[in-house]
Amino acid sequence: MLLHSGLSLPAIAYACGFVDQSHLGRWFKRLTGVSPRAWQRMRLDGDPTLARASSDR
Repeated sequence: MLLHSGLSLPAIAYACGFVDQSHLGRWFKRLTGVSPRAWQRMRLDGDPTLARASSDR
């Protein structure tokens, strides 16, 4: 959803069952080590550190 939906973070949070955007952000950062926006930017830019950071968790 973060990459291709075009939805805002609040809309994505709601669609995924989170109470609000900050709840999604805390959960996402705990899981991946980066915020949803940072992850989105890294994916869209093809950042190679993203795969490494996600696999370390």
